[in-house]
Amino acid sequence: MVNTDDVKDPLTLALGALVAAGGLLGFVKANSKPSLIAGGVLGGLLGVAAFVGAPFGLAASSVLAALMGVRFINSKKLMPSGLITVLALANVARLVLEERDSFTLRIQKPDF
Repeated sequence: MVNTDDVKDPLTLALGALVAAGGLLGFVKANSKPSLIAGGVLGGLLGVAAFVGAPFGLAASSVLAALMGVRFINSKKLMPSGLITVLALANVARLVLEERDSFTLRIQKPDF
């Protein structure tokens, strides 16, 4: 059983659950196997990211934003691709802002 104290990022977990549910809904309503697969894989990755930490969550959210962003540009439909793109980009921005200290470059002078 999963202990809720192990969740490092509940917002990424919520995004993962939303993506997985959307994939399932796309399969049920339109018999779309790609929706089921993509929703399951990306929702699962976001779920794992909620337990692993920010770098993995940043990667998974970036992939989700890119894939759904392309889909939104091609379809011009706000639901579901536009909404998921905005939520994924918001998650990317939040993770970058929360973890900005660990992403800074530290340049050391060479020893001569």
